[in-house]
Amino acid sequence: HSMLVSALFNAVDLREAVLRHTDLTFAVLNGAELTNADLSSALLSQTVIARCPSLATARGLDSLELLTASSIDLDTLRHALDHLPDELLAKLGADGEQLAALRALGSSASR
Repeated sequence: HSMLVSALFNAVDLREAVLRHTDLTFAVLNGAELTNADLSSALLSQTVIARCPSLATARGLDSLELLTASSIDLDTLRHALDHLPDELLAKLGADGEQLAALRALGSSASR
């Protein structure tokens, strides 16, 4: 178990990083490359995920633990929406209606 509380990850390469069971409370992932990063059972609490289009390729997203509200930006959502579990998105503050609207925008843009 690692503690990266209040860590600031600006434009870092975390490809294949093992962040399993890591406490990411108050952490900011801004432009982080997350391809194949292992986030299994990582703890998010007031964590910010921004400009991380590769989030969808990270492993263990279905087991992330969210204690309190965290944030994900629209750019990351656009890239990852079809790959992130609805339960995770709900915990990140997106309600069903918002998710449906974003998915509709995405599918109409790909036509």
